[in-house]
Parts: sequence; structure tokens; C-alpha cells
Amino acid sequence: MCSLSDIPVVGKAVDKISVVIVEAGTRGLVHLFCYKGVVKDLKATKINELQIQEESVARKAAAAKNNGQILLKHVVDWQEKVVEIKDQVKVFVEEYENRPSWLCCFEALRIPDPVTRFRLGRSGAKMSKRVEELIESGKELVHEDIAQYPPFENVPISGGDRYYNFESRRTAYGKIWEALVKEDGFSVLGIYGMPGVGKTRMMEQTWKEIKEKGVFDKVARANFGNGKLDVINIQEQLSFHLECHLESKDNEEYRAFQLRNSIMNGGKILFILDDVWRYIPLNRIGISFDEGTPGGCKILFTSRAQDVCLKNNCKDPVRIDTLTAEEAWEMFSNVVGSSKIYSLLDKTLAMRVCNKCARLPLLIVAVGNSVAIMGECQWKDALDLLENHKIEKIHGIEGDIFACVELSFNQLHEDEKIFLLLCSLYREDAEIDKSLLFKLATDCELLEGKRDRVHSIVQNLKSSSLLLPGRNDKYIRLHDIIRDVARSIASRQEYAFLSITCNSWLPNQSAYSTRKVMYLNLEVDNVSSPDDLVCPDLHTLWLQSNFHSQQLSDSFFKMFPNLRFLVIQKCLFQ
Repeated sequence: MCSLSDIPVVGKAVDKISVVIVEAGTRGLVHLFCYKGVVKDLKATKINELQIQEESVARKAAAAKNNGQILLKHVVDWQEKVVEIKDQVKVFVEEYENRPSWLCCFEALRIPDPVTRFRLGRSGAKMSKRVEELIESGKELVHEDIAQYPPFENVPISGGDRYYNFESRRTAYGKIWEALVKEDGFSVLGIYGMPGVGKTRMMEQTWKEIKEKGVFDKVARANFGNGKLDVINIQEQLSFHLECHLESKDNEEYRAFQLRNSIMNGGKILFILDDVWRYIPLNRIGISFDEGTPGGCKILFTSRAQDVCLKNNCKDPVRIDTLTAEEAWEMFSNVVGSSKIYSLLDKTLAMRVCNKCARLPLLIVAVGNSVAIMGECQWKDALDLLENHKIEKIHGIEGDIFACVELSFNQLHEDEKIFLLLCSLYREDAEIDKSLLFKLATDCELLEGKRDRVHSIVQNLKSSSLLLPGRNDKYIRLHDIIRDVARSIASRQEYAFLSITCNSWLPNQSAYSTRKVMYLNLEVDNVSSPDDLVCPDLHTLWLQSNFHSQQLSDSFFKMFPNLRFLVIQKCLFQ
């Protein structure tokens, strides 16, 4: 007689079924009779091991976050699963401790509850297995990379002041944006304007919008500055934005070759070349748009001078002008705060301080932030400092504001410097006759050159955003900020220019003794001067009296024993 197990195929199935039944029965018995040990091991041992592992991973994760990294997804998932299983174990333990493990059929007879014991044993076993798996995977996490640096967001970070969408900015911004989105192949664009006018802020706004709208695949930026062209440094800046690892540290040509190939493989790229002062040999750096380069790549220059943009093949650079009076006041009010302005007893103080900011966003923000925390007396002191051309000494205003104008000045030729310094001797908001000023400069031997030279100087200063056009082509003007900085520069020993406006008495200053060129604006009749005042180095004296009657004694001119040139304007002598 044969059994079912002797039949082929059926026998194998019967064997498997038997094994399963035996294993299930064995597990059932374990769940039923060993459930207390399972729960105790889970509660006292495995959860503690998991807690230790969780803390190890947490320490490693915190260190990675402090370094600016982000956790990998499977690490975050592991931490969430640990929290979840710990909560489940807590609920399970509470259920176990409150279990109805006995059936009370009779008062004196207690019968075990097999269903509850089996269920608790089975649940405890499943949880133990899950905890063991998390412990093992946690050990692996401690010994492997659990975080990585986030992808570099190629977007500038604002300095904190929001972008003001003024009408005077929208036109210029529209021109730049239209040129950027045109699909007409490679092109060079340019933004220029005087220091502090908002070129960089407009560039950053453009950059952000490009990122948001996905106009370009990549944006690479490099800051040039006015120093000697450092090709290695420029290549390093560009390669960082392009995520290109340059193998050579000092071979300029090989680095340029590698950059060029990276550009060819990089899709549409916008190159922002910031604070450019001269012609840039792009091929030397590695920026070239030969055959094989993706279409639509652009270059955007920012500079302080129009001619720099033109030299770098920008056909139609966009000028960023100062704000209108209304825009300047709106911006100033936003920076200072309406409540602060309304709290001033003299409401005109705010407007007068604002007017001294030359409608330059950089100055408006700097001065506004400074006076916003001041009391009314300090406002008056700040206004006095502004009116007396001491902008670099106002508390709370960074030296960058003074330095950026001075930096532009230092790039000028010597005759352009002298011309600008002479312009600074004029009163505030003066319409300066450029031909007359050039005649004064040449006749007093401060400048050399033909009369036509004035046109070249003026054009260069205008393109550098250091001079503004006057009411017609005959005149020019200076922004207050440029005038104030230039006056500070003019007072230095190498130039020794001095501008003085006086009422009835010429102020006695020790600085007189070292002056070479002096401008005296006599605002009243018969100005007196100290008897002991001597200016041995003065060679040029410029007198202006605005048609006030003057009776100058011999002692007045004895103050200037080595005077060679005397310039007199609008003076009436008795």
C-alpha cells in the first residue's frame, strides 16, 4: 500500500505542505508560550539598541547639515521609519501591560486566554524583526555617506534691499531683457552708469529672472575690477559656475582650452562679466563662440564707462541713470520708514537729507539706513556733514561709497583728473561752462593741450559717468556725490586744491599754508582776512564774489607771496 508522498509531484507538494504546517505550528506555539520573552527582549534590548543607532546617525546627520549638506532620501526615510516603529512599540507595550490574559469562567477557576497571548506574541515577533532590520541598516549608514552638497543655485543673493521697480529702471531693464531672450545667435550686451546708480542690482534682477524662466541652461559670472587682468582668477570664477574642474592650476592656455570645450558642451550660456574697466581678450580666457558652440549664448558686461562696453563689441550699451526726484524720495521713505519721518519736528529735514543723496540708490540706502536710527539732533548733524562735503565721515556709512567714486577717479588720465577737480570747486548744482573752465586750466598751466582737448576730456568723463550734461551742449554738471568726493581728493597734498565759501571773515585754517590752488567765493561785501595768514605755496587764486562789492587791501594779496595766476569772476571792486 502506498501513501500520497510516494506519488511523483504530489509527493513533493505534500512534503512542502507538511513543512509549512510544522513551521506554522511551531511558530504558533512560540507565539503562544514564549510571548513574554519576545516582548521583554523587544522592550528591554532591541529598542535600546535601535535608540543608540538612531543617535549615532543623528550625530552624523547634524554634522553634515552644519557643513551645508543635505541628507540623502534613504537616510531621511530611515529616520522616519525609526520614529514610526518606536511609536508602534510604545503602543504595543502599553497593550501588553494591560492585556486580559486569563479567562474567568468561574470565580475560583482561571483559564489562560490563548488568542490574546498568540496575537501579542506574533505582533511582538514581527516588531522585533523590523527593529533588527533597522538596527542593521543604521549600522551601515554610520559607515557610509549619508549626505551630499545641494546643487549650486547660480543665482545672486540680494544685499537685503528689495528691487525698486521704478519707471526710470523699467525702460533700461526692458532693453536688456529683450536682447537676452532674442534667438538671434551670439551677442554682446552692456550696462553702464556711474557708481552707486544700480547697475549690479539690475544685473542681479536679470539673473534671477533668467533662472526662474529658464532662458539659459547656465549662467557664469566673473568680477574683473580695475586691477591687472588676472586670467587664472577669471577662469577659476567661470569654471566654478560652469561646474568645470580645471585640471591645470597655472597653465593659462590649457585652462582656456578646457573652458572652451566645456562651453561647447554646456548648452545656452549667459556670461556676466562684472565691473569691467578695459578691453577683455575673451579668447585668452577661453570664451569664444566658434563653429560648434551652441546658439543663443550671450555676454553681458557691466561697467562704469560707455566706451568700455563699446571696446568690448557691445553695439548698443544701456545707460542706467539716476532716479527721478519722486523715485528717490519714495525709495528714501521706504528705507527710513514713514513713522520715523513723521516723528521729526522739522519735516523738511528728511527731504533735505534725501536731496543730498544725488538720487543714487546706493547712497539713498546707505544714508537712509544710517539716519533711520538717529534722533532729530543727529539728523541735523548728518545734514550738516552732507552739506559741508564730509560724506565719508558720516557715522554708519561704509567707506565703499566713497571708495567706489575714488576708484573711478584713479582710472582717469592726469589731465582728466585736474579737469574734474576744477569742476568740483564750483558751487553745488552749478552749470559749468566747459570752454571757460578749460581756458582757466590751460592759462593757469594746470593743463596742457589745445582747446579742442576739452571735448575729448568732457566726453571721457561723461562716458565714465563722472560728468553729466548741462542745460545745453555748452555746459556740464556734477552730481553732488562726485563733487564731494572730488573735493576730498582735491584737498590732498598731491593736488592741494581748496574751495572756501566765506561771509564777512575769511576762516583761519592751518590748511591754507600748503594750498596750491584756492577758490574763494565771497558772499558779502568787504570780506576781511587774518593779518597773519600766509600761503607760500599758492600759485593760483580764483576769486568769485557774485557781484558783491569788495575792497581788498594790499595785505590781502601779501598772503600769497608766490601767486602767479589770479582769476576774477563777478567781482565789483571799490
